[in-house]
Amino acid sequence: MRVFLAHGALGVWDEVIFLGITVVFALIMAYSWLRSRRLADEDGEEGMPGDADHFGLDQE
Repeated sequence: MRVFLAHGALGVWDEVIFLGITVVFALIMAYSWLRSRRLADEDGEEGMPGDADHFGLDQE
């Protein structure tokens, strides 16, 4: 039985598949990062000091 996707068994297609997986991973990470940035912006100033769930840093 021939094992595909291992050590160049598919020739040039190994690189195509590897680059495709890399692109998909980068897109998922970019989407996650953009989504987290949008969620942080929606919090606005409401999550700043004075909120019962958050504590400010002590300044001397």
